[in-house]
Amino acid sequence: MRTPATILIVDDNAAHRKLLHELIVMLGHTPVLANSGPEALASMQNHLPDLVLLDIEMPQMDGLDVLEHMNSEQLLGRIPVIMISAVDETDTVVECIKLGAVGYLVKPIDHAAVKEKVETHLGKKS
Repeated sequence: MRTPATILIVDDNAAHRKLLHELIVMLGHTPVLANSGPEALASMQNHLPDLVLLDIEMPQMDGLDVLEHMNSEQLLGRIPVIMISAVDETDTVVECIKLGAVGYLVKPIDHAAVKEKVETHLGKKS
């Protein structure tokens, strides 16, 4: 049996964090929660997650800003990031991929899609 991964869930919406938390636990991994970009970055300074599920639209510091900041730091830039948004626009998806995101999920969250993306990108981590 493989070791559970640590997955950082970043979303300003408590209901979305709770749903993703439950899904990650069901997948056998360890969720860590952050309700803002600054909180997520602080969390990553203390413990590097294996994967980040990152909401785009947040006050203070949006997900794209967090992703850019992660890419500016060598260790954080290696962490796979799956972006999450209620916006399903090609331009937004392209922007996320250009900034280094490995995947994109659209709200409302589809359980099967989360499972597939999480397992795929944890498998690619080396």
